[in-house]
Amino acid sequence: MTTTIYLIRHGEIINPENTIYSRLPGFHLSERGEKQIENTAEFLLNKNIDEIYASPLERAKESAEIIRKKLAISTIRISEEIIESRTSYQGRRFDELDALQSEIFLKPKSPTDETIEQLAQRMLRFIKYIFHTYPEKHIAAVSHGDPIMALKTLIQYNSYNFTLFKTDHYAQQGEVYEIKSDDQNNFSITSIYKPNIS
Repeated sequence: MTTTIYLIRHGEIINPENTIYSRLPGFHLSERGEKQIENTAEFLLNKNIDEIYASPLERAKESAEIIRKKLAISTIRISEEIIESRTSYQGRRFDELDALQSEIFLKPKSPTDETIEQLAQRMLRFIKYIFHTYPEKHIAAVSHGDPIMALKTLIQYNSYNFTLFKTDHYAQQGEVYEIKSDDQNNFSITSIYKPNIS
């Protein structure tokens, strides 16, 4: 038996102004987002989840709380390692960017803006910590689209390629990825569930 991580993207949020929200406070799950995560929690019921982690942002914590209640887990653990990307574009509008939002990573406005590599490496630190700390356990973790995709691109392609990062089946809201490790400590990541909410 090996450790398994179920990495989950939070549900849809309320964002009527189409704001690039990134790490801004005050962005909460929509009714549709709550339903997405309720379905995700139902899927996780038979996965024997031992602990649940969440990014410190509201939408991730709200998603984790829905899962926690459904799975009767005692508490939610918070990790800064799985927080949304840091960008100085936050607060602007998504419609000011191109379709792939390439400006955020290819044209950073500030030296403090995170790169895809930095995103992937902190997510990798998190999963290594989980595998070390919880041998033979099942851990759920609620994060965000860009961090999940950065990790996925690194694990599957050993790459930080922007095109792969943004176009290789981008993580859907409420989607669940299963992460495992082999005897040589090589990680695999597989999408195992997407909520179907109209």
